[in-house]
Amino acid sequence: MDGIELHAANGYIFEQFISGSVNTRDDVYGGQTIENRLRLLLETVDAVAASIGSKRTGVRIAPYGRLFDMRPFADESETWLVLANELSSRQLAYVHISDQTTLGMGAQEIPRPFLEEFRAAYRGTLILAGGFTEAKANAALASGMTDLVAFGAPYIANPDLVERFRNGWPLSEPDRDTFYGGGAEGYIDYPPYRAGNLP
Repeated sequence: MDGIELHAANGYIFEQFISGSVNTRDDVYGGQTIENRLRLLLETVDAVAASIGSKRTGVRIAPYGRLFDMRPFADESETWLVLANELSSRQLAYVHISDQTTLGMGAQEIPRPFLEEFRAAYRGTLILAGGFTEAKANAALASGMTDLVAFGAPYIANPDLVERFRNGWPLSEPDRDTFYGGGAEGYIDYPPYRAGNLP
């Protein structure tokens, strides 16, 4: 392994602590203050970084995420921006932001002004993910909004995604009905591009 990414998105345990709408604890990890709600994630980041080095530690988050009962809360933007500053001071390998719009479940798009504020607050390597096409990824990179763009679903359907982008080859569409099915269908049975092998 080259490093560890702590998954603090998608309604998992770290996001449950961060969320002012979900975290109802009344201890030092409780929902009364931003500092308390960020405590578990930051303590974990620090412990991992102490073990393997901060430059081998990344964090994935989903500001404005709504997956699995995550709901809006009053100081949502401020919470994520405080986290941006805290993570920036730790000089991590990267922070990975997931925009969940394409996943449905009531997700809302991350507002661009917020992304600009986050970008200003977090001074390390930033990765954006969520619904990118090649053109949108190149535009985001050219604008300085992000350092890297991550692709998920397009890679499932296109195991040779980089070569397809590089050569202007058409993309296969992923079959979302086969996602999370536990079998090979829809995960490892998409062929690499050859002229004439796409519908």
